[in-house]
This record gives sequence, C-alpha cells and structure tokens, in this order.
Amino acid sequence: MPDSSLPLVLCLFAFLPVNAAADSSAAATRLAAFILRTVDANAGVLSARAALEAASANERAKQQPLHNPEVAIDLQQAMDTTASVGISQQLDWHDKRTAGGRLASQAVELAAAQLHKVRQDMAITLLTAMINHDIARELVASAVESERLLRRSAALAGKRQAAGDLDHSSLKLARLALAEAQLSHADSQFALLDARQVLLALVNENAFAAIRLPQLPPAAVIAAVDSEQLIHQLPATRMALARIASAHEQVRVHRLAGKPDPTIGVRLGREGADLLAGVSVSMPMLIRNTYRAEVDAAYAELLELELQAKDKYQQAHARLVTSLARYRLAEQTWREWAATGASALHEQQAALQQLWQAGDISTTDYLRQLEQMLAIQNAATELRGHLWRSWVEWLAASGRVDDWLLKLRSE
Repeated sequence: MPDSSLPLVLCLFAFLPVNAAADSSAAATRLAAFILRTVDANAGVLSARAALEAASANERAKQQPLHNPEVAIDLQQAMDTTASVGISQQLDWHDKRTAGGRLASQAVELAAAQLHKVRQDMAITLLTAMINHDIARELVASAVESERLLRRSAALAGKRQAAGDLDHSSLKLARLALAEAQLSHADSQFALLDARQVLLALVNENAFAAIRLPQLPPAAVIAAVDSEQLIHQLPATRMALARIASAHEQVRVHRLAGKPDPTIGVRLGREGADLLAGVSVSMPMLIRNTYRAEVDAAYAELLELELQAKDKYQQAHARLVTSLARYRLAEQTWREWAATGASALHEQQAALQQLWQAGDISTTDYLRQLEQMLAIQNAATELRGHLWRSWVEWLAASGRVDDWLLKLRSE
C-alpha cells in the first residue's frame, strides 16, 4: 500500500494559495512597524532630514532684513577740534528680502520632497529585499521536500529492482533524478544566501527574523486611480516643480541684483564752537557688472528644468499605467491558479505515485510528470513573488508607500 501522507502532498499544502484576508493582522502591523522603524533610522533618511532642517533655518535667515545700519565716528585734531558721529542705512529699495525669502521657501519644499523620496526609496528597497528573501526561502523549502520525495522514490526503486519488479536502467534514472534534485537544492540555497546578503546590508538579521510577509498584498487598496493627482503628489514631481519655482525666483533675484539700493546717512558733530549736521545719500553705480549674465544663465536653467520636468512627467505616467497593468495581470493569474491549478496539481500528485507503484506507468513517465509538477510548484512560488514585486512597483510609481505602511500599522 502506498503511503498516503506523501511528503510532496504536505509541501503542496504549504504552498496552496490562501486569501489575503486570512493573513494575520498582527503580522501585517509588525511588518509595517518594522519597515517604518528601519526607514526612520536609516542614515540616508537622517541626512535628508538634516538637510530639511538646514533649509528651514536658511528660510528663517532670509526673512531677516538684508542690511544692518552702520555707525561712523570721526575725530580730527587741528587748529579746531572736529568730532562727529554718523549713522547710515542701506535701503532694500526693491524688496530683495522678499525675493530671497521666496527662493529659500522653494528650497524648503525641495528638501521636504527629497526627504519624502529618500524615505520612499528606502522603504521600497527594504520591502523588495524582504520579498526576494521570502521567496528564496520558500524555494529552498520546496527543494528540500522535492529532494526528500525523490530520495524515497530512489530507495523504493532500489527495492523494486532487487525484487525483480524494475529494470536496472529505471533504477539509474531514479537515482539521476535524485542527483538533479540535490543540485537544485544547492542552487536554491545559493540564491537564498544572495538574497540574505542584500537584506543584511539594510538591516540586522535579528530585526527581521520574526517578520513575515502576508501571503498576498492587499488588492483592496487599489480602487479608483486618479493618475494626474498621483503623479503630481509624487516626490519626484514635487522636486521638479520646486526646482522650477526656485529657478523662477532665481531669475527674479538676479534681476533685482541689477537694481541698486541707495544708502542714506545722518551725521551730527561739532567743529570748534560750531555745530555740524549733515545728510548723505549714495547709490552704487552698476557699471562694471550689470548682472545681466546671471539673469541669462538663470533663464537658461529655467528652460532646462521645464523640459526635464515634461520628460519626467511622461515617464512617471508610463510607469504608473504599466505598473498597475502588471499588478492586475499578476493578481488575475494568481487567482486563476488558486481557483483551478493548485487543486489540480494536488490531485495529480496524489495519484501519480500510486500509478507508478502499481506498474501502470513507467519510471520514465513517472519521473517526467513528477518533474513537471515540481516545476509548476516552483512557478507558483515565483508567481507569488511577481505579484508582490508588481505591487511594490505600483506603490513606488504611485507614491503610496507611506500611506500603505501607515494604514497597515494602524490596523
């Protein structure tokens, strides 16, 4: 009698698709908290946060008056003693302080968008590394079970050959299949080590040891998609718009630099027995440098940024549309597999070894069909990886990474 609790059957149950709603809410919360905690502690994120604080401090500095008053004291000793005290103030006649403040404000917006982008990139990188590690770990588990099954098959083939129920060539074929499974097992372990190396470069092993991905990403998060709104909220789009606005303000600043500010002074003193009083007005003569070259350069930079922003917008739109289509295709394929393929594979495996032991199929047919089913099983695991990666790609393309993580953490 064949053993009804076949190892591969147990392995197949481990990989059978499950509904995303069955995933543990606590596990999803731990995943989100882990990623957010890791992102907040990342050196690149901390550096971007410091840059934002520096930009904010610079904005406060630019809101201060441009010029301080000057005090002059003059003392002359001749036949009569002359002493005077004067105070002068250069005026911000053209309101250059406001222009500089607007330029600094755009620098703050650019730094904030840069921080958002760095956080998103780090979260995407970490989540992708976790997906690759999780899928590699499942493939190793599958390879272990496949090797166990083929080892049992080779042992059973040896017994049947000794009993005269199987020829020697079939025994050699079973042993070759076992050797191939052992090589596949080693390859899967190498792939797992590669995935682990990438993950360890991002986070300590003890930190992610207890973290598990949900079986499937939450498809319900994608409802009606307003591509225009999503693209305008992207960190890269915000950065491009901030650079364009900053270039506009830079043109204004250089224009105003070509307009001189007057200096007004008042002087009081005494010359001998006489009182002295005077008023002075001075104006810079912008002859040697008219600042026209700086204005032309700022205009050229503005045009360059506008053209770059147009190109990046088209790329962002294409990425958003294709990532959503890729995710929906992967999700549909997974659901079809869950509805029909998984159960059919399980039923076929349950009968295959019985047919071989009963002599209804040859060893060659048995091993060929077994190899096909193992390949399908691995393909199903890879499909889950494609589904998760396409989901992460959509999160990156739509800029919804933080929204998703914060929603998971709050559930």
